Amino acid sequence: MTSAPAKSSNPDTQVAIVRDLGRADYLRVWQDMRDFTDRRDTFTRDEIWLVEHPPVYTLGTNDRNEAFDNPGIRS
Repeated sequence: MTSAPAKSSNPDTQVAIVRDLGRADYLRVWQDMRDFTDRRDTFTRDEIWLVEHPPVYTLGTNDRNEAFDNPGIRS
C-alpha cells in the first residue's frame, strides 16, 4: 500500500491522502474503511482509497434462484 498527500496550490487548504491499495479482497477493504471512519476525528485528513477487487458475477434483481452454470467461468 502506498500513500501520498494530494497536492494543493493553497497551503491553508487541507489535502486528502491518496492510498493505492492495489488488488484486495472486498470485505477486508470494506471493514478497513469502516474502522477508519469510526476512528476519525476533526483532525483526521480525508482519504481517497484506490482499490481493485477480484471480479464477481452478480445476478441482479431478476434472479430466479436458478443454477448459474457457465463452463467458461471458474469459481
